[in-house]
Amino acid sequence: MAYEYESRLKNRLLDLEFDTWEETVQFEREYRELERVYRKAKAWNNYLLSVEEDAKNEFGDNEALVNHAVELNKKIFMEDE
Repeated sequence: MAYEYESRLKNRLLDLEFDTWEETVQFEREYRELERVYRKAKAWNNYLLSVEEDAKNEFGDNEALVNHAVELNKKIFMEDE
């Protein structure tokens, strides 16, 4: 999955100016949170790609079984589903 807006969003945020120290500190916290979110999303996508690759090695070209293995892994780790 591509993160086409990541660099554009970060650049826009870095161009902001703040009037007070508190606003600057709050911005830094929010910016670090944004970086953590992107890092976690990329790690999740990499994990799912590795699950898909392992499933392909196990089941070959059987797309239904590969998709089922990926979906099962998603359900195992997603709390809301």
